[in-house]
Amino acid sequence: PVDVTVAAGQKATFTVEASGATSYQWQYLKPGETTWTNVKTNGKSATYSLTTAARHNGYTYRCQVTNSAGTVTSGTATLTVGSKPTIITQPMDVTVAAGQKATFTVEASGATSYQWQYLKPGETTWTNVKTNGKSATYSLTTAARHNGYTYRCQVTNDVGSVYSSTAALTVE
Repeated sequence: PVDVTVAAGQKATFTVEASGATSYQWQYLKPGETTWTNVKTNGKSATYSLTTAARHNGYTYRCQVTNSAGTVTSGTATLTVGSKPTIITQPMDVTVAAGQKATFTVEASGATSYQWQYLKPGETTWTNVKTNGKSATYSLTTAARHNGYTYRCQVTNDVGSVYSSTAALTVE
C-alpha cells in the first residue's frame, strides 16, 4: 500500500497485491499507539476504503495476507487527512492608467503553490499567467488591451485547490 492524502470526508483507498492469497485482513495503528487493530468493516479484501474524518489523520495501515503456507504482512501506508487551503484575503479590483503597474494579491493559509489566471472580456476560458504568475502576488505592466481583464488565483496544497474570488482590471 502507498501513503494517501485526502480532505476530511473524502474516501481513502489502500490496495495490496499478493499472489496465492486466500484471505486478507487490514489493520490500522493510531498515532502514538503500538498495538495494531483489525479493521472490522470492509477490511477483508485486497482493497480497503474508508470515508475519512479528521481523527484519521496520521493513522497507519497494513494488510496481513494469508494462504495455506502462512501469513505475511504488507508494508505500511500512512493516511494524512488535511484540508484544502483557505483564502484569508481576496484580490481586489485595480484601476490604473495604461503603462502603470497593476498588482493583485491573495493571502491563503495552508497553500503550497499559487497559479494566477486571467479571463479576457467576452471569453469563458481562464488562461494561466505564464510569467510571474506563481506566487501570492501578481503584477503586470498594463496596456490598453488589458482593460476589462479579470484575474483570479488558484491556490493549491496536497489535498486540493481553491480559487480566489475574481478581481477586475480597469485600464484608463
